[in-house]
Amino acid sequence: MAPKPAVQKKVTAKPKPVEVIEISDEKDREVIYMTNKPKEIVDIDAGDANNELAAVEYLEDIYKFYKIVENENRPHDYMDSQPEINEKKSAILIDWLVDVHTKFQILPEAFYLTINIVDRLLAVKLVPRRELQLVASVLC
Repeated sequence: MAPKPAVQKKVTAKPKPVEVIEISDEKDREVIYMTNKPKEIVDIDAGDANNELAAVEYLEDIYKFYKIVENENRPHDYMDSQPEINEKKSAILIDWLVDVHTKFQILPEAFYLTINIVDRLLAVKLVPRRELQLVASVLC
C-alpha cells in the first residue's frame, strides 16, 4: 500500500492588529488615540521663534549634541561587580523607592533621577548590602 501524498494547505497571513490606546482626560474632554502608525512631526518650539531667550536657532545643535553624548553617562551593568547585591536585592530597593515616592507624591522626574543616580553610584563603588537602602534614602 502506497503512502498518501501530503496535502499542502494554503497558508494566509493574518494582518497584525493595530494597537490602539485610548487616553481620556475628563477635565478637558479630550480623547487621544495612540497607534503604531507614524505621525507627523510637530515643531514644539515654533511658538518660541520670536523669543530671544528661548535660543531657538541653537536647538538643532543642542539636540544633536545630547543625542551624541547620551550614552556616555549611562551606567554599565554593575551586578557582576557588586559581591553582596544581586537582581533580587536591586528589585526590592526599587520597590521601596516606588513606595516612598508614591507616599510623598514626589514628581516622576525625581524618581527617575534617583534611580539613575543609584545605578551610576553602584556602577563605580562597591556598596555593602546593609548600606544599600541608606544610599537610596539619602537621594530621596
